[in-house]
Amino acid sequence: MEIEKQYAERVMWETIRQDCKLPIKDDNDGFIYGLHLIDFEGEGDILDSQWFKESQEREDFIVENNLEIVFD
Repeated sequence: MEIEKQYAERVMWETIRQDCKLPIKDDNDGFIYGLHLIDFEGEGDILDSQWFKESQEREDFIVENNLEIVFD
């Protein structure tokens, strides 16, 4: 059985905060390293978001879940 490939893009909270015009003091409770899981082969929609406090946690999640990074 073939497992469907999952695609993701790395994002930073600061970029999201600015794009959404959120207050400067909004730090997402320290979860600043993000991943958007995306429908890369379809419409490119964001299917889900994951946030991490440490960059290494995000990288470990990518490896553990065999994610293909796009738009990096």
